[in-house]
Amino acid sequence: MVLRDLLLILIMSFSIYACEDENQATGEKVKDFALVDAFVVQDGLLKDQFTSDGAMTSMIDSSMIDSSIMMDLSTSDASQSNPNQEDQLLRDQLIEDVSVESDLASIDMMINQWPMPARPDTIYAHTDRTLYSLNVKNDQVLLINDFSFENGGTDQITDIAFDRRNVLWAISFTNLYICDAQSALCQDQGALPSRFNGLSWISGSSLGRNDEVLVGIESSGAWFELSIQQGQIISQNLGAYPLGNLSSGDAFSIEGIGTFASIKPFGAFFDRIVTINPQSQSLIDQTFVDLTGYFSVFGLAGWRGFLYAFDETGAILKINLQTKAIQRLNNDPKPWWGAGVSTILYSEP
Repeated sequence: MVLRDLLLILIMSFSIYACEDENQATGEKVKDFALVDAFVVQDGLLKDQFTSDGAMTSMIDSSMIDSSIMMDLSTSDASQSNPNQEDQLLRDQLIEDVSVESDLASIDMMINQWPMPARPDTIYAHTDRTLYSLNVKNDQVLLINDFSFENGGTDQITDIAFDRRNVLWAISFTNLYICDAQSALCQDQGALPSRFNGLSWISGSSLGRNDEVLVGIESSGAWFELSIQQGQIISQNLGAYPLGNLSSGDAFSIEGIGTFASIKPFGAFFDRIVTINPQSQSLIDQTFVDLTGYFSVFGLAGWRGFLYAFDETGAILKINLQTKAIQRLNNDPKPWWGAGVSTILYSEP
């Protein structure tokens, strides 16, 4: 996107701050620094974008911002503007205003408004190669795109998660990615310290913290907090399921609704959905529902009043959070490997 496509841009508070913040052989599905903080006003919305080994995006009402402090960088004579020169001028201005050596690729992505966030009223699910959306208003499943990667090549995506800004994160067997939710283009964030079959952002309130936490889940049932520090992904153990209980492959956490996970209970021949207490070392709070007949619930997401379970057989189960009634949706079956939803739900009227 070139500069002339932007209505207004407000460059403010440039700061640097530390953020504490089917294996084919076995068949098993197994900030640190923010360099730029900028606000872009477009289509009546203020898009808060910042980069930290990748860009993040949120939207808030632009009326909240005092127009007197906005800087209009549009050209006075559009007929004489050169889009390439405009992009370069903005890029140079961003670099000049940052007082340290910056990640130029991240600045380029900020100018181009990457990554695009998840759509309202939508949860996402995927196979190992392809991203799909599910509209919670009508339960319609739509193809987004095959996953692609900035550095070329291919990878198998084992799970996805969305933070409170609706930014899509993903893992493969080996790496962590940030992806565009509307194109499925992914940027590598680094090598994982362990092999995870589940990924989720956990709401801060469920952990007694102000900030949400990115969690990787091992097939053994162990949960690890993940953070990016000086270009490396660091993990810290948060707890593990009781002995004999394994991770089926996913979890999700939503403010005001709770935290849920799919597990393989000890001695059982089905998957179970449990509620999670992330502050407990044993993690599992109580059984929510047993999914008799389903053994590979690799994807889990929720919305107001419902939980969605995605099984590798292609089944999508819609479960009422109050009655626990299970409805199998009649959709074209896919070999689901994961699913995700933001910790904050966004809806349109």
